[in-house]
Amino acid sequence: MKKLVSLIFISAVILTSCGPAAEDRFQMDRIAKRMSDSLGRLIDSSLADPGRNINFTAQPVIAPQPTAAATPTAK
Repeated sequence: MKKLVSLIFISAVILTSCGPAAEDRFQMDRIAKRMSDSLGRLIDSSLADPGRNINFTAQPVIAPQPTAAATPTAK
């Protein structure tokens, strides 16, 4: 009788521990599909109108160049 109760308890624990994984997998699949659809729409819109997502008014970022006094000299 003890073995039967133990077996039922262990089975119940195993079955309930597997439940959330399926829900998480379903949620991950839903998020992946939404991201895929979003990227597909972005690519399609970029191909249809290539200049739409480019900011032509922004100034280019230029890295500062070291001056002659700041560069070490080899001796």
